[in-house]
Amino acid sequence: MVEGARRDARTTNRKAKEYAINRVICGRHWKSDIDASLVEATAMMSRLLSNAAFLEQLEKARKEYARLRKD
Repeated sequence: MVEGARRDARTTNRKAKEYAINRVICGRHWKSDIDASLVEATAMMSRLLSNAAFLEQLEKARKEYARLRKD
């Protein structure tokens, strides 16, 4: 999601971290779950960002997102 909307990346990442921390506080996850998911997501995005087909779709999504933000 953040890759598709770089302009909003900082806000999106901050909200995701807050949400994750709240899930730990509420007892829905362990902190190690949150840490592991961050590692996994980082590895997955690294791999996706080296895939030409993914990058093509990502560029389409960015254009659509930009168009929708203008409306």
